Amino acid sequence: MNMKLFHSSLLVLVMLVAGAPRTFAQTVPDSIYEERLYLLCKVWGHAKYFHSKIAQGTVLWNQALLDALPAMETAPTNAAFNDSLLIMLGKAGPSIIPPVYNTETFPDSLSNLTDWSWIYHPSLSDSVSSELDSIRTRFYRRPNVWVQWTFTNGNPNFEYDNAYSTGLSYPPRSLRLLALFRYWNIIQYFFPYHYQMDENWDSVLREFIPEMVQAQNVLEYHLAFKRLTTHINDAHGVLGSSIYRSFRGNHYPPFRARWIDNQMVVYKSWDAPNSLKSGDVILEIDGISVSAIQDSLADLTCGSNEASYGRDMIHNILFGPEGPMQVKYEDSTGVFTKSVSRTTDNLDSAYHEVGDKWYSTTTPEGCEMGVVNMGLLESDDVAQMYQELKDKDAIIFDVRNYPNGTMWTLLDILFDGPTEVAKFTVPDLEYPGTFFWQQATVGSASLDPFQGKIMLLFDERTQSHGEYTCMALGARANSLKIGSMTAGADGNVSRIYLPGNMVALFSGIGVFHPDYRETQRVGLIPDYEVKPTIQGMRAGRDEVLEFALSCDLIQGTSSDDPITPRFEVYPNPTNKGIHVRRTMEADLGLDYEILTLTGKKVLSGSLNPGETHIEMDGLAAGAYVLVIETETGLTPILVNRLVD
Repeated sequence: MNMKLFHSSLLVLVMLVAGAPRTFAQTVPDSIYEERLYLLCKVWGHAKYFHSKIAQGTVLWNQALLDALPAMETAPTNAAFNDSLLIMLGKAGPSIIPPVYNTETFPDSLSNLTDWSWIYHPSLSDSVSSELDSIRTRFYRRPNVWVQWTFTNGNPNFEYDNAYSTGLSYPPRSLRLLALFRYWNIIQYFFPYHYQMDENWDSVLREFIPEMVQAQNVLEYHLAFKRLTTHINDAHGVLGSSIYRSFRGNHYPPFRARWIDNQMVVYKSWDAPNSLKSGDVILEIDGISVSAIQDSLADLTCGSNEASYGRDMIHNILFGPEGPMQVKYEDSTGVFTKSVSRTTDNLDSAYHEVGDKWYSTTTPEGCEMGVVNMGLLESDDVAQMYQELKDKDAIIFDVRNYPNGTMWTLLDILFDGPTEVAKFTVPDLEYPGTFFWQQATVGSASLDPFQGKIMLLFDERTQSHGEYTCMALGARANSLKIGSMTAGADGNVSRIYLPGNMVALFSGIGVFHPDYRETQRVGLIPDYEVKPTIQGMRAGRDEVLEFALSCDLIQGTSSDDPITPRFEVYPNPTNKGIHVRRTMEADLGLDYEILTLTGKKVLSGSLNPGETHIEMDGLAAGAYVLVIETETGLTPILVNRLVD
């Protein structure tokens, strides 16, 4: 990391926490020690969630791990290492023989437990492997004290699993490893988007074991965990750490920015005339180029997709210590440098929505339209808002913000009956590592449903409940979606409590469109992709809203074509194979590949001139990306394969 990015006063923090010696009594080479810890993490987690007595809470399982760790360091042979594993497992005793042996099977798409081969790892003795397999085969459905639902059939709650989460911010090595093992296993068993991560989760575990072991001070430990949380590729994957926040700085400048044409551009400012203006392009901060700052923060920034990663990167760039901040920027007249101040009050202003909750307007063509700011609208406002706007030709819901839970009230008023808005994958808490489908149908029959057009505005600021709100309001057949890719992070947030006074978050349920299309990492795709321009921002225009305020959109005669797919893929989702039909002219012999969400190619071939059938019988259930190479580039299409 480029230390020039941080105010010199932060060096005091580094000096205070530096210098803790590495004092543990490791007697084996690092490679052997780290391999033992890797296996210990998996063995401990497997027993935690599958052993009947540990699940009942009658075994001090955290303490069993802490007791086992010294033997990992000093065991002179592999046999001694395995003996220490048997001692740890022996503290739980044999798993209870189930009244009825479990025979349930789950499709790969509903299970994170697709590979049991690690139980027979060459470094594990026959006795250990046999014990692990016995725990697996004796498993039967039951509650587990380590995890409950936040609400029935909702996201998992880990409040009970909080041992050692308070106390020293720089805990001893044993508790740092406990933190890693707890986090890794919770993600392993309960993260519904486990299959979407860019990296193999086992490989991530191997990477971060030495990071936890070798962290020399509180700052190294918290930075290591911050880097770890980015590997789940989830914009909800935030780490709550006062140490990290103090290091980065808790204060914000008097403006917000976003990426436009790969440039960092101010779009909201306050504290005039001292602040920057909308449309100003930021070139440097405190003498460091924006690109250099990006590089230094790359492994500390989380995101589900390009949109949310870029948004959170800007937040990381702008956060800093309280006090002056030198900004080199370019406006329409030249390049300048200005000093602004980072303050806590600015952070409050950055997320404060201003303006009207709703208003009416008439377009030059005579269409009457209502505009609703979903970041300001409260549930108590909905009835009055609808009374004023219900006879308009269209209502534009601006969701370039975080709504206030008004979705359910709106659906009761706007729609003529209950509407399916999503499907969820919910963790099966009685069978850790597996999930089940749940349909989300919301709303009731309105006596006075809205008859006009519904339009939705969204972009990278639209995340989680904002995305779900768009899915719900967009469930109506004649709704229109305008803007750009959303954050791609949906699903209620679950919290993991970790030694060192840290809390790690993740998306706790999977959210899909009613037809099983993915939302996580994909985001919502607009019917009309409209992005602001630097010139428009400098002129004070809202080009996305301007596009929506069009009679042509209401009447279906817009001269701007929506995003029209060049290929029709059906059935999607599919139980076996798909048909690909060209909807626009293209050259013959177009090549295609089918990839997993981690980029592994599983099928390839060429498309016929008219329609092509692609057989997918040999592929596991789950999400894939069909990539078609055309004369203008690559066309990716998400395909969901269901269980046969």
